[in-house]
Amino acid sequence: MFHGARVSSERFLNRVFPPALPDGLRREYFRSNYRFARIPLLLLGPLGAIATLALLALNDSFRPHMWQVLSQPEMLVAIALILVTWLFMLRAKRIAAFGRACFAFMVSVYVLLGLICYEQPELTSAVILQMMFWLLTISPLIVRTGSFVASLVLTVVASISFIAFSNTQALTWLAMILYLVPVSAISIIVYRACNRLRRETYLSNINMRESAFTDSLTGMLTRRRFMELASRSMSFSEGSKTAVCACFIDLDDFKQINDRHGHAFGDRVLSEAATCIRAIGGHIREADTTLQARHIISGRVGGEEFALMMFGHSLAEAMEIADEVLARVRRINVDGVRMSTSIGVACAREHESMRSLLHRADMALLDAKSQGKDRIVASQAADAY
Repeated sequence: MFHGARVSSERFLNRVFPPALPDGLRREYFRSNYRFARIPLLLLGPLGAIATLALLALNDSFRPHMWQVLSQPEMLVAIALILVTWLFMLRAKRIAAFGRACFAFMVSVYVLLGLICYEQPELTSAVILQMMFWLLTISPLIVRTGSFVASLVLTVVASISFIAFSNTQALTWLAMILYLVPVSAISIIVYRACNRLRRETYLSNINMRESAFTDSLTGMLTRRRFMELASRSMSFSEGSKTAVCACFIDLDDFKQINDRHGHAFGDRVLSEAATCIRAIGGHIREADTTLQARHIISGRVGGEEFALMMFGHSLAEAMEIADEVLARVRRINVDGVRMSTSIGVACAREHESMRSLLHRADMALLDAKSQGKDRIVASQAADAY
């Protein structure tokens, strides 16, 4: 039941606040923006609480009794909760834990403000104005839509609750309710505008990085970027104990094609081969590499050489993928010219480095070449596949 409610709420939020991001990039988007929003939110928390108490202290009826009110047991408990939740915000290492700590901090602050309004009903209007102003201040920093909606709902519900229990006049009650509507609308508009700007900037940066690290001819990762992302995922796989396999692919007799038909024709052949490999291995984005235990990174590592790093794939699965690449390349027909490829496959041993794994796959590729080309050879395998 709870899972169904969560899915329904996510669908509703996606309609109100369109994600505008591919699924694979959302977590990395949250992570990258969380790093920038974390420090301002940590500073705004205590500063907002102190500023609220300072403004309330300007009230002539509250100032003489301020310390007497705040020293009551329930007030001290609320203040202790504020400090504890802020410490949780400070120590949180993940965005989900930080978001929960932020929400708990807001609840603690509102509990303290509610107790103050209960003791001093004439302060209700000032408290609500400061709560809504604080929401307007933090809304541009909130990254997750769910966190923003939860903060908005909490602020509105708390404001209405304070009004209901403060015994204020009906006219004041109505005025404050009418005030909540435009301020809530402004908060939503500000949040959506800031979120859209953040996402457009993030996607622009991702596309710029990908274009800088993508081979213009084949559309695959360059050797340098392939090695960087493979190394990052290799470290992640060692910690999660997932299988890792490497696959080296070399087009057979490609130099003869270049010499016979020219480099422009050779480029067409390379492009066709890269299309086949990308269809199998995919073209994983930078942000996806450490988000999924099972994924494949493909890249162009030489003139007519390509490589696949398969994370979460067994040797048998890697051999199936290599066989599919072999079959697809065999079907390439560029103006009557057919192609074949030799493939070397290796599966990582325990505590094996990426350099050693790629070296064994390269040696298996050389074995495939020496055995007659157009075949797959697994590292230390007795027979060609």
